[in-house]
Amino acid sequence: MNSKRTILALATALLAATLHAADVQMKLDRNLISLLDRVVLSIEFIDTKGNAIELPPVPGLDIQYQGQSSETRIVNMQRSSKVIHRYLITPKQTGNFTIGPIQATYPGGTRTLQAQLQVIKSKDDPEAQQLDQLLYAEVSTPHTTPFVYEPFQITITLFVRDGIQTDNNLSIRGGLPEQGIDGELEWEIIDRDRTLINGTIFNTTTLRTTVQTVTAGTFIFEPQVQLNVIVPRQNRRTYGFTDPFFGDFFGRQERRPILLECNQLALNVQPVPTQNRPDSFTGGVGNFQFQATASPLQLKAGEPITLTSRITGIGNLDKITPPVLSTNAAYKLYQARRIPTDAPNTLQFEQVIIPQTATLTQLPRLQFSYFNTQDQSFRTLTAGPFSLDIQPGEQARIIATQPSPSTPNVELLERDIIHLKPMPTTWQKPIQFQQLYTLKTAYTLLAPLLLWALSAILITHYRKKQQDPIRRRRAQALPAAHRALKEAQRALHKKEPAACNQSIHQAITLYFGHRLNLSVGTINPARISQAFPKEKDTIQQLIEQIEHDQYSPETPSVASLKQRIKTTRHLLNRCERTRI
Repeated sequence: MNSKRTILALATALLAATLHAADVQMKLDRNLISLLDRVVLSIEFIDTKGNAIELPPVPGLDIQYQGQSSETRIVNMQRSSKVIHRYLITPKQTGNFTIGPIQATYPGGTRTLQAQLQVIKSKDDPEAQQLDQLLYAEVSTPHTTPFVYEPFQITITLFVRDGIQTDNNLSIRGGLPEQGIDGELEWEIIDRDRTLINGTIFNTTTLRTTVQTVTAGTFIFEPQVQLNVIVPRQNRRTYGFTDPFFGDFFGRQERRPILLECNQLALNVQPVPTQNRPDSFTGGVGNFQFQATASPLQLKAGEPITLTSRITGIGNLDKITPPVLSTNAAYKLYQARRIPTDAPNTLQFEQVIIPQTATLTQLPRLQFSYFNTQDQSFRTLTAGPFSLDIQPGEQARIIATQPSPSTPNVELLERDIIHLKPMPTTWQKPIQFQQLYTLKTAYTLLAPLLLWALSAILITHYRKKQQDPIRRRRAQALPAAHRALKEAQRALHKKEPAACNQSIHQAITLYFGHRLNLSVGTINPARISQAFPKEKDTIQQLIEQIEHDQYSPETPSVASLKQRIKTTRHLLNRCERTRI
């Protein structure tokens, strides 16, 4: 009787497991957030499969797909599986938002999904209703109609409302012309200041780059600025697979990346006119000065003269070709070459000239023509003429122009073969066969076998490490940390204490994340101290120092940062020698 009940119970459980219905659900990890917060939306395919769904745009929200994960659970002999697609939502303004409705299709049916999200004012600024009232960016230029090859400056100014804390890490993303620009644009921070706008204080950061176009036309500049805002952490959660390591070790604060869109800047680049263009124009566009000198001025025919020309000013110096003298049978011209100079905004050329006759009394004027962008006209600058005092000399340099005799005279040398080394006085005896049976010969024969065996061991070890992801991550721990510490040293030399402190923080995060095989968001002092109990106090003290300087308004001293880098390096080396 008991066996029949057992069989019946097993059959009932098996039937319930097989009848588990497939479903699709949409979830928000929170339905109420502030303007500076973010939320994760999940679409879960339960006991079925499904692809990622492209969500419709929602005005006021930025939605980015983060990736896919899967889960499998067995509870009371019931197996349940999930395929989860996650989306990261960043609000741009306050209000009530509806995400969807969308149709989710899966094997066996279709489901309509929808979610509601409420965004309220930020605690950091209860008056702001939109994100651009807290922080925004503007792009501008003092040039309205530049010319082709004329360098002009583009400026991006970032405005952050006073009270909003950032980590000073900025990057420019997209929104720049892909064609017609000469080289890559390099942005630099030129100013940090505070300004008052409509009764509100904003902290400003100004970035600048120099642009030079190679074609005419309309160029659109609409860059995006990404920065990290530091806000209090609500709870311990992760934002998907591509999210970086946010927050400090104790979970009090976290960094939230925000992408700001600039205004659109359209520039009409004009071509250099061809009308009234002089023959001496060599491509210069801008505003320049020109000088030239010749040396020596007293010489013999056949001796060289060096003509040095120097162009200084603001413009496309890298596109200017050297000005050249007019040709003349009285002298021979060699091709001009560019020579380096330490003077700023200066271009320098040298050209060798060889007088062919003593009747030459001067070198003609040297002309340099360029297009002046201020008055939009061509200008011609002149140097010279250069007076010369040439005496008759040997015509060795123009022998090549004389006809050669039909029968050349060949001079016979007393010894036409010269040995590089003298003949040896004595010859060494050849090696005897018995001398091969020595220890040196044995080493020579065994060395290839030993090298082959060592190579086989190293290859086997490398393949095992590549096949084991945990061992591969552990092998990357110390090199990744050392690279981050080198970045900290470079930031310290550049007198950037915030970047130095951030690189030290990154070195610790990378090392313990790889060494302990921890995923994003799970690195904390408790896990580290459990793995390295002997270094518990040092780790705790080091982390507290990093976080204090990271969020304190005071700038850490250079000496304290040097000691912190040294302490971090010794700590990681000791941890590397610890078996876990």
